[in-house]
Amino acid sequence: GYLLNYATPLVVQLATTVFGYSFKFISENRNKEKIKQAMGKYLSMDVMKKVVKNIDDVKLGGKRAVVTVLFSDIRGFTALSEKMSAEEVSMILNEYFSEMEPIIRKYNGVINKFIGDAVMAIFGDPIQDINHPQNAVKCAYEMLQKVEELKDKWVSQGKPKFEIGIGINTGEVFLGNIGTELRMEYTVIGDNVNLASRIEGYNKVYKTNLLVSSSTYNYISDIADVIKIKEVQIRGKSKKMDIYEVLKIYYNK
Repeated sequence: GYLLNYATPLVVQLATTVFGYSFKFISENRNKEKIKQAMGKYLSMDVMKKVVKNIDDVKLGGKRAVVTVLFSDIRGFTALSEKMSAEEVSMILNEYFSEMEPIIRKYNGVINKFIGDAVMAIFGDPIQDINHPQNAVKCAYEMLQKVEELKDKWVSQGKPKFEIGIGINTGEVFLGNIGTELRMEYTVIGDNVNLASRIEGYNKVYKTNLLVSSSTYNYISDIADVIKIKEVQIRGKSKKMDIYEVLKIYYNK
């Protein structure tokens, strides 16, 4: 003779189930975001976004694209590091890289890798930017200005000061995933990448800080004051070529 109320337990069970799945969904999304943020510290965040966007199609291979490649290197860092402990070297490098990274991002560049005390950055892909040659050179010029600020700070702290050299080249490269099916790296390869690195090395020869190839200069001739260095014999090149020392950049042009 009892009339039982089935509605209350069913509603409670339904509410508990909805709450449980909602909590699980939110927790998993938070964990995924933490993983993305952590991996973004090892990979470029822009490369990470590209991978996540094409998560079901991650494979070896890539495409040809015209990009601008920037190499920067600390002058005489080997000699400097011999006078410091590994911890001191690490602290200076971390501070230096921390100041360079936001400048590179500001101009739509992507840090491809840190190579010891060197930085390799790509402009034009994966961030699409039709003005990548100009932005790469503007970025380099601002990097040099920031190093001048850091030098004053380091001297006041009793730390060693240093110079950097930057080389830039614009041209067609192969861009994509290189390696094996189990371990791959998103990078650029090709003769134009090597040329940017070799141009950077000529800063030591000519006692300069910022050198660009003739192909990059063709894009920046209206925004830069330069000195032309004629007929340089670049290692690996059969013909001599002109390179340019950038003295000043006009940002408003």
